[in-house]
Amino acid sequence: MRAAAAVVDASIRLYEPLPLDESTRISEDAFYDFWTTLAFVVCGIALLISLAAIYSVTSFTVVRRTREIGIRVALGGRALQVVGATLRGPLTQVAGGIALGLLITWGLRSLVNGHGVAALVSVAAYGVLMAAVCATACIVPTRRALAVEPTEALRADG
Repeated sequence: MRAAAAVVDASIRLYEPLPLDESTRISEDAFYDFWTTLAFVVCGIALLISLAAIYSVTSFTVVRRTREIGIRVALGGRALQVVGATLRGPLTQVAGGIALGLLITWGLRSLVNGHGVAALVSVAAYGVLMAAVCATACIVPTRRALAVEPTEALRADG
């Protein structure tokens, strides 16, 4: 190949000549690598947005329920009850989203790859990741709810 190129033009340099089928395989690999990287970036952004949204809604709910939380604590409510009341909404909604996402992901995986251990592991990893995102987003609002003083909450505007 180098000799044929030198006959046409002596200044042509061939560094890594490949057969045509290998060169198309390399370009296909680059194509899939690009789209996989793009999908991971978009999913990462979506996770950050969902983290911020869950945090915002939970914080807003804690602020709106400050008086109720103060009354619960004044009447002898334990910290576990306050945490349960604070986390019940976000965890229920995220659990529903995880269940729906697991169903959709499992269905798509079974159409594409069949039922295998790798599909089960990826679906389980998705559920764990989303639960971790929800738990991370709820940490600060829950701590804020636990710090509510009953006397201050009763004095606050309701």
